[in-house]
Amino acid sequence: MEFELYVNKKKEIYSSLLDYLDSCDDWENNFKSIIDILNKQDIFEDKEQIFELLNLISKIEENYHRTSNFYPKITKLIDFIIKQKNQSISNDDIFQIYQSNILILLHLFEQEILIPTESIIDTIYDLKHPNGMKYSYFLFNSIKKYINENKIKSIVNKISNEFEESLEEFAEKCRIGENDSYICSLIRKDSIDEFVIYTNKNNIPLSNCIKKSKFETNPFLISKNPTLIEYATFFGSIQIFQFLTFN
Repeated sequence: MEFELYVNKKKEIYSSLLDYLDSCDDWENNFKSIIDILNKQDIFEDKEQIFELLNLISKIEENYHRTSNFYPKITKLIDFIIKQKNQSISNDDIFQIYQSNILILLHLFEQEILIPTESIIDTIYDLKHPNGMKYSYFLFNSIKKYINENKIKSIVNKISNEFEESLEEFAEKCRIGENDSYICSLIRKDSIDEFVIYTNKNNIPLSNCIKKSKFETNPFLISKNPTLIEYATFFGSIQIFQFLTFN
């Protein structure tokens, strides 16, 4: 009976999480609903349950379809959970949970919710994202005040040599975490007029595949070279999808 109760509680949390992430216009109310459920189940009174919840969110982030407001919603929830005063969660614990979720790490460092310890910095130097980007590059703008001047100069030189944009542009592309090509940005925004003009002007075959980008953080898009129509389908770009389908 206790096990059945436990399973039902977890189902309620998981279901409310998905409702929250799937919500479009009224996601603030869904946020309140999930917090009410977490309070009702006394999640914030038990460190083990908090860890379990944070790990669940990590797994969802890795495997869930990302809509335009996916990260504002998921980071708002993580921020709220971590800031609860009932249980202390160490920086190393948080980093361990979200080590593979580089966009969440970037947010937590930028908001100073996660303060990198020396061991965290050492680990960051050793890590490389599946997209080929070193963590020390991707997270540089948010952790540079925690590293020494020689290391800063070294990373700046390496970024400047490897990438064509300024450090400000580089940091912004990391923050977006999507393929940085112009055609991909048009598809994500479903900018049909600009898309048609651009593909015609540059004689781009509509059967083309998307070129890989080191700024891409979505595992589904890193693991394959999607066609333009597959990319449009992934982002729900209805107008561009229809154009590609019938041309």
